[in-house]
Amino acid sequence: MPIPTPSPPPAATAVSLPRDVVNAPEVKAAIARRSAERGDDADRAA
Repeated sequence: MPIPTPSPPPAATAVSLPRDVVNAPEVKAAIARRSAERGDDADRAA
């Protein structure tokens, strides 16, 4: 019985797309809250 040839790996995509984050508003709010708690300067705040 012949040994089957392995399938080639799937082709890598040439473009990296951003992730669709369902909870993005909550994440952004948490970042802004932590920036405010730390007293970050406006140029460093989220």
